[in-house]
Amino acid sequence: MRGVRYIILAGTLLLSSCNQSYIYLIKNDNCNCRKYTYRDVQHHFTIICEAQYKVTDRIETTISLDFENNSNDTLDLRLASVSVKSENVHYEYNGKFLSLPYIVVLPGDSYEMTLNGRDTNAEEHPWYRIAGEQITVTIQRLVIGNVNLDPIVVTMIPVNPKFSPS
Repeated sequence: MRGVRYIILAGTLLLSSCNQSYIYLIKNDNCNCRKYTYRDVQHHFTIICEAQYKVTDRIETTISLDFENNSNDTLDLRLASVSVKSENVHYEYNGKFLSLPYIVVLPGDSYEMTLNGRDTNAEEHPWYRIAGEQITVTIQRLVIGNVNLDPIVVTMIPVNPKFSPS
């Protein structure tokens, strides 16, 4: 009976490791970090960005964006859009701009959103596509007060556990 418990435990550990998440490292401003903070010093707002992925039969990516408004003006996302462009992974809206939620971030407030993407191509093994992968997130048409802001670009590279030293 004891041998059966070990087999079940080993099977459970094997299955749980298949759902493990791995991080993206952000490569902006000489940063090689898990969490990146874009700071607009002139307009007093930040965007905190981090991302992770997991590999099952496909690659699934989650990107978190946290808009923090520290200015005296409203940060307006109503006309803004975001694009996530992957070099190797075939996401449904790869490289296309999609509207952000119809939200304004009042002075002193913050708004967090999550972008989820799933690979639409299951023909090639997903670990092949992670090797050499790079994601570029572009946020455009943000407005603070009456000022139209320049596009914000964040570049990410996944940490690949297949190449990490043990």
